[in-house]
Amino acid sequence: KNGQLEFINGGWAMHDEACPSFIEMADNTLRGHQFIQKYFQKQPRGTWQIDPFGHTATQAWLLSYEAGMPSLFWGRMDWQDRQMRYNATKDPLKGFEWLWQGSQSNPEAIIFAGNLY
Repeated sequence: KNGQLEFINGGWAMHDEACPSFIEMADNTLRGHQFIQKYFQKQPRGTWQIDPFGHTATQAWLLSYEAGMPSLFWGRMDWQDRQMRYNATKDPLKGFEWLWQGSQSNPEAIIFAGNLY
C-alpha cells in the first residue's frame, strides 16, 4: 500500500531456466502477473534477470509488446557480445544499453535493454 515493494519481471521463474518454448514463456509471465495482481493489485513495470543463459527475440517481444514493460536488463551476457559492446561504447547505439526490437513484423515490440555490468 505504501509503494515500498517493487515487483520486477513478475514471472513465475526465469524464462531461460524453466521455460524453453514460447508457450511456456507466455504461461510463466501470465501466471506470475496474475498472482501479483490477485494478491498485491500491482503490475510489474520492468524486468531484469540476474543470471540468464541467453536471450531470444521472443523475450523482447513478450515483455515489451505483450506485457507492456518498458525495460529489460540482465546481469550476464556472452563474453564475445560483451567485448563487442565494450569496444563500441563510443557509439551510444552499440554500448551496454540499446533499444531491442523483438519482432521484425511489429515495430511496437521494442524494449529498452541493457547489461548490468
